[in-house]
Amino acid sequence: MSKNAPYEKGVEETAKAVQQLTPVIDKQAERLSGFLHTVIGAGLEQLGGAFKDWASTYRYLNALKLADKVEKIRAERKLDKTVLILPRLAIPLLEGATLEDDDTLSAMWAGLVANATDPNCNVEARRSFVDLLKALEPVDALVLKEIERSALAHPDRYDQPFNLMDQSVRAKFPTLENICSGLHKSPTDVALSLENIERLGLAYDFVSPDGTNVGSPVPLSHKFAMIDLTNTGRALLEACKN
Repeated sequence: MSKNAPYEKGVEETAKAVQQLTPVIDKQAERLSGFLHTVIGAGLEQLGGAFKDWASTYRYLNALKLADKVEKIRAERKLDKTVLILPRLAIPLLEGATLEDDDTLSAMWAGLVANATDPNCNVEARRSFVDLLKALEPVDALVLKEIERSALAHPDRYDQPFNLMDQSVRAKFPTLENICSGLHKSPTDVALSLENIERLGLAYDFVSPDGTNVGSPVPLSHKFAMIDLTNTGRALLEACKN
């Protein structure tokens, strides 16, 4: 027996394992290719080497998970027609989506892909949405959804005379305190999240720290803030619904 026998045996066993896995990998690659053709169509050929790094296990598996989520959404909507996404949007969209492994954010990416390919959806997929999703942390997505839940729970909150110091009015808006409570997150985590969301132009506040002056340039995270989504924030969440 040669002194390299253990090494040679290891190489042989690895080769056998790869040979056994090849049909599985080929099948998944074929499925992923089919998904990309569904999303982009003939534009797939224009991507060139943009997706060569999908050979990495991380992005490859995330791409398959994305395909699962998008296909589930399309199946639930009983869609048999597709609006193809132009490569100028599809490339950054799919690259961003396949780098994400957080469940909440990956669901938003899947919603954006599904809505962009849905002929019955009136939501416009915009490149700015891709940049915004890339800039969100997982806790940011949860905070955004918490702000949206409050808005949906109180659709009439702008219909009455607005007294900013009226507690019945203020109770219809999310605050730092009740977002922390609802998400079981620390004030520091939520404050950082709110300030990132504000920086991205997704939410706003129109009350100053003392609760009296309107329009003061103060952080969204102060305790008197009455928080709501901006038009951009609403549009982003609508574009990512699934």
